[in-house]
Amino acid sequence: MTINLHALVIALAAMTSACSGAQSGGNPLLSGMEDPSETVQEGCAIAKQKCTRCHTMDQLLAAKVGSPDTWRLYVHRMRLMPGAGIREHEEPKIVQCLVYRSFGNEGLATLKGQTK
Repeated sequence: MTINLHALVIALAAMTSACSGAQSGGNPLLSGMEDPSETVQEGCAIAKQKCTRCHTMDQLLAAKVGSPDTWRLYVHRMRLMPGAGIREHEEPKIVQCLVYRSFGNEGLATLKGQTK
């Protein structure tokens, strides 16, 4: 019996992806998060829909920023891009998802009281 290594790698990657998606309700942005709030979950759902219009999910998952405020500024700039489709009221929700993903509750605490 000959095993095609390439096919095996692809199958394993698909299974891993499917399993991690099931644990996070189908949203890779939620994978690995411990008990995210409903607001964070809502923000991640919006981010999955809106951010992937221009960016791959891999880019979102690999993105690194230096501070929670950098996410706020970045999402604001993206909202202003033609075709982004991010509504003004969605902006802070997306920021909460990305900040929680990068910095946890401590990062969310630094956003409290900040405005654009």
